[in-house]
Order: sequence, then C-alpha cells, then structure tokens
Amino acid sequence: MMPPRIDLHVPGTRAGFEQAFASLQAMLEDLRIDARCRFQLEFVFEEIVINVVMHAAPRRPGVAVDVAVAFGVGDAQISFEDDGPAFDPCAEPEPAPAASLDEARIGGLGLVAVRRMARAMHYERTARDTNRLVVTLDRAPTGP
Repeated sequence: MMPPRIDLHVPGTRAGFEQAFASLQAMLEDLRIDARCRFQLEFVFEEIVINVVMHAAPRRPGVAVDVAVAFGVGDAQISFEDDGPAFDPCAEPEPAPAASLDEARIGGLGLVAVRRMARAMHYERTARDTNRLVVTLDRAPTGP
C-alpha cells in the first residue's frame, strides 16, 4: 500500500489560504496523523503560505502555491512551489533576540520557528522559474 499523500493548489489570496487550510486540516484528521506532527504540518503550512500571500502576491498578482505532503515511516515532508519572485527562506538570517519586550519587533519569527521544528529544510529556484521549498518533519512511526 502506498503511503498517503496530500496535494493542494492554493491561490495566493487570504480566501485561498483559508479554504486550503481547512482542507488540509480535514485531510490530516481523516488520516489520523499524530497530534505533534499534525500541529507542525499545520504551522509550517500556515507560515509558508501566508508569507507568499503577504509578500509575493502583491508583487506578482495571480501567484499560487502548490503544496504536497508525503508521509514516510518516521517523517512527513511538505513541499511548497510558487511562481512568485525568488526568495530563499533558508538564507534569511535569524534575527537577533530583542533585549526587552519593548524592543521586540512584530513578525519575522515564523521562519525561525519553522527552521527549528524541521529536521531538514531545502530551497531551490527551479528551471521553471519557481520557488521550491521542502520541509521535513519528524513524526511518530504509527498511523499512515
């Protein structure tokens, strides 16, 4: 039996994100993915897709994100491919910690959290002139 796979096409809009996120949640529920991995998949999906919606879509109207989630024995791999401007989230420097809450900036920590929960993260600008990001997460070896 082939391991389950989830494929989603997400228009680069807030409404497109919301509809795709609800679909992802329902599919993960149906597959009975362990709670920790499910949380991480939902978090990574939200952070990466919202970044495309907020940063790429205004610069390239009509941008979309194709998302694929594949499950291995001990991991889950979530890949994102979008036709927005080139952006390598793996190359972004981690912001320095703020000295106090008053000095802390809002935003910019989503990618830091994704990097820290991922076992691996790989970016490439493809021959088709798209961004491709693959995030590998550990998961409990039970379930699909």
